Amino acid sequence: MPELVSTLSKKLGMRNTGMDYDGRKTADKALGYEAGTFDDYVPVGDNNVTVITGAGGIYSTAGDLLKLDRALYTKAVISDASKELMFTPLKGDYALGWEAGNYKGRTELGHSGSIEGFKAMMLRYPESETSIIFLSNYWNTPGPAISESLKAIAFGKPFTLPETKSFISLAPEQLKAYEGEYSFKGAMTMTLSAESGVLLSTIKGQPVVGFK
Repeated sequence: MPELVSTLSKKLGMRNTGMDYDGRKTADKALGYEAGTFDDYVPVGDNNVTVITGAGGIYSTAGDLLKLDRALYTKAVISDASKELMFTPLKGDYALGWEAGNYKGRTELGHSGSIEGFKAMMLRYPESETSIIFLSNYWNTPGPAISESLKAIAFGKPFTLPETKSFISLAPEQLKAYEGEYSFKGAMTMTLSAESGVLLSTIKGQPVVGFK
């Protein structure tokens, strides 16, 4: 995988694409964030990306991914026969690394991705050579909803932007009213406790989650 990514990025001039690894230092490296218990933007630590290779270990930019997209309309990367094989569904709507579907009568080829701190989506519409590339370094970003809106905008269809959630503040005594243990049909038990103006949810084997 590293050799393939290196060869492809050099061939297409994708200067901001490569294999990531824990501890990689560069001034341009995007840091991943997610909502935490007491803060909406908490830096995410290394994800041991060295061992996950293509399933989350590749870094890139929207500009570089657009270069890849444009190259797929030529024979610069692979032959037409190989492209047909790559985009033909083999199991359900899944082809060779791409999901093949339909959007408003148009062929849709794409794939989403997420790892702690990051979300991504790349969509291709070959009939019109339209591409949508969505990248975010905030794990709580509503990526699928944003991508749906971008698709609608690209093809002149009605769209609705994701709504900004509004938060309400509860008094400490109101939060304490929710404290206790909650059982989900015996499958697991969630314990709620109020602390520092936040309602904390604890489930065995899972990280503590805070609700404001």
